[in-house]
Parts: sequence; structure tokens; C-alpha cells
Amino acid sequence: MPRSRSRGARLAVREARLITKELRMLGVSPKTIAKIWAVIIGVPLTLVLGYLAVNYSRDAAQRREWQRIEAAQRAKIAEQEGKVQLSVTFDFKNCPKTSYPLYTNIVNGSNQTIVKTNWSFEVYRVGFSTQLARDHSFTTDRIIKPGEHYATCWSMPELDLREAVPFSQLECRIARKNVTFQEPMQERDKRK
Repeated sequence: MPRSRSRGARLAVREARLITKELRMLGVSPKTIAKIWAVIIGVPLTLVLGYLAVNYSRDAAQRREWQRIEAAQRAKIAEQEGKVQLSVTFDFKNCPKTSYPLYTNIVNGSNQTIVKTNWSFEVYRVGFSTQLARDHSFTTDRIIKPGEHYATCWSMPELDLREAVPFSQLECRIARKNVTFQEPMQERDKRK
């Protein structure tokens, strides 16, 4: 294949030489021939480069606009997610089964409906800095409308304890929270 490309280039150069020779035979001055070739090569090259410059700057502007929109959407989601309160505590009053002692309360203070909540938490012994919980991620697909809350009891993760510790000496801290909100109706309608 590379041969055919070089052959095509050789043919183009040969044709250019023949055209130049013909122009000389017609009495066209070398200066005019140079101007003709400058126009023949320069005009299409200028048009192509101009087209690329205009479209590249337009594409770059469109990319910047998409990035700005995505950043605004992420900021809006983060703001709404910040309005969702999540707490995990050991509560045997609300969670009477000893196998499910973790009372989890999700309060939707945002103005959007929650369709899924993921979270992880850490368990510490009061007064100590070592994280004790293993496999401590949870997910619920409970739909929680704005202003509502959802409370339930969860099982205890496996703890790295060398000795028995009463629940009163353990505390839970939310390590990560991820909230998925229902898409607004107009967004779903646009995709249909």
C-alpha cells in the first residue's frame, strides 16, 4: 500500500511539472506561474485550515459549556445530598432484636425524592482511634420523599475485637454517604 501513495505523489509532481512547462511554452512569466501555483495550493489550504480553526474553537467552546453544565449539576447534587441526614446508633429500644442493633435514620431534608442510599460507617471503641468494623457498607432502595424520613434496624458488622466490649462503649460514625435522587420528570421526558 505505501507504494501507491508515493506513486500518486510522484504522478502529482509530474503533472505539476507538465503544467508548468505548458505555461512557459505559452509565454507566461515565471513570476506569474509562481502566483498561479500559490493560488492553486494556498486557497484550498487556507480554506481547510480556516474550517478546522473555526470548528475546533466551536468544539472547544461546546466542551467547555458541557463541562460547566456538568460541574453545576454535580454541585447541585452535592448540595441536595448535604441536606440528607444519616445517623447510625446502637439502639436496643428501637431495635429490640440483638442481631439487628443498628438503628439507622435517614432524613430527607432536600427538595428531591431519594430512590437509593448507600453508606458506610465506622465503629470505634469510645476513647480509642482504631476502626473496628469489617464489611460495613449498606444500601437501601427505600423511596424517601422530601421532608420524610426512613428508620430501620440493621445487622451488626463483624468487629475486630480481642475482648468483649459492651455496646455502650462503642460509637458509630458515618464514613461515606451516597444518595441517588429521582430524575426530574422533564429529564426523563427528554430522553423518550
